[in-house]
Amino acid sequence: MGDLELCKLDELDCLIKGVLYIDSVGFNGHSECYYFENPTDAERCQKLPFNLENPYPLLLVNIGSGVSILAVYSKENYKRVTGTSFGNMMSKEKRESVSKEDLARATLITITNNIGSIARMCALNENINRVVFVGNFLRINTISMRLLAYALDYWSKGQQKALFLEHEGIRAVRLVGDTQARGVAQLPPMC
Repeated sequence: MGDLELCKLDELDCLIKGVLYIDSVGFNGHSECYYFENPTDAERCQKLPFNLENPYPLLLVNIGSGVSILAVYSKENYKRVTGTSFGNMMSKEKRESVSKEDLARATLITITNNIGSIARMCALNENINRVVFVGNFLRINTISMRLLAYALDYWSKGQQKALFLEHEGIRAVRLVGDTQARGVAQLPPMC
């Protein structure tokens, strides 16, 4: 392995630092964070920037193969509020009686609506107004983002916006944020 040095990092610490770092550097002069206005209206739906300049407190909802919901009060002060993983959807007989497309859409709507309602409940319990959704599940998945935007808008009666990031490369950004925090001037070249 030569000169390779491995550092064990806390995933949640890196996730939070990564989100804050990527928002601080922006995207083409714009905020990395955004929300959907009118998410269910295809003609009026638009993506609008959201400034995370003063981010605390915020609820960070990481959606991958499961869901982790973090209440973040500062860079160093956060807690995991709840989490879940996706289980079996329904019986085989019922799955075979509908088209795969209808089943996929119904499942996606159910999952995103549940995540939105759980995120809203956690935000209320933690007295947090900002809810940022990240994770590989959302990578180039505008349908899910719009459904989450609708769910949070619905469950909050229009009082909260679902926030997203322009780029979902958070795992790489976690490393950058951590190396900067450790005072490493430059990252080693990667294959």
